[in-house]
Amino acid sequence: MIEIHFDEPVPGKKIVAAMNSVARRMEGIGFLYTPYQIHYKGGDKLWFYDNLRLIVSSVVMKVLADESNRMDAESDYSGIKVVAPEEDSDQALVKDILENFRIALQSEVKRPMEDIAPSVKVTSEKDKFTLPELSEEDKKRIDEGRIRILAIVQGEYGERIARYISEKGPEGWEVDTITLETGLPDMIDDPDEFLPSDIPKADLLLPMQEESSAAQLIVDFARAAEVRGVIAPIDNSEWLPEGMKNQIEGQLKEMGIDSIFPRPFC
Repeated sequence: MIEIHFDEPVPGKKIVAAMNSVARRMEGIGFLYTPYQIHYKGGDKLWFYDNLRLIVSSVVMKVLADESNRMDAESDYSGIKVVAPEEDSDQALVKDILENFRIALQSEVKRPMEDIAPSVKVTSEKDKFTLPELSEEDKKRIDEGRIRILAIVQGEYGERIARYISEKGPEGWEVDTITLETGLPDMIDDPDEFLPSDIPKADLLLPMQEESSAAQLIVDFARAAEVRGVIAPIDNSEWLPEGMKNQIEGQLKEMGIDSIFPRPFC
């Protein structure tokens, strides 16, 4: 375990932004967390982060604030602790990386929030995505049960389901499958780097990724394929954490796309 102290108390949201900023620049280290937003009846919102983890040279470590794995966005903290599994605590490489991380984080939290937080995409009214009207031909095709499905897979789990739907689904169902590579970055700033250039148009998107990082592409696939609906199964919450699911659901709703997140998918 190492303790990282700050010169003065720092809000949780700034600590998370600083940790993410440092991890993106350093070799051999990753930072994962689950964001949550609670809406109260009075209109207030509560942001917090849960399951904070550092991954250092394949060793997964818990990040604790006030002895908790949860960090409130607006609360101030004078420091954090990074706890490694006992069997990995003596690794020299891990210790060296953590020491460099500690020094970098202590410096990063002193910078202005706007310099370390991910840039927010500003969308003008004219740039907002709007689903095109269905052609008469498409309306007829759908009425006849000829549905186009786009399956996004990243391993045997999704491949098996997509193959079954393609082979056993009703006659007239058309299934296209896109296979994503594994090991995508924890935070994807530019989805275009990881989206195929020839995404087919579809009626239904079936994302069955096996990494939470790949789930960040669900909205972009839905937009490119111009789907009317998304079924995103959550057979494993690590593949699609609750906080990310809520964000995706909200974005799809704004785009006029229906979505459901079955748990389990059966």
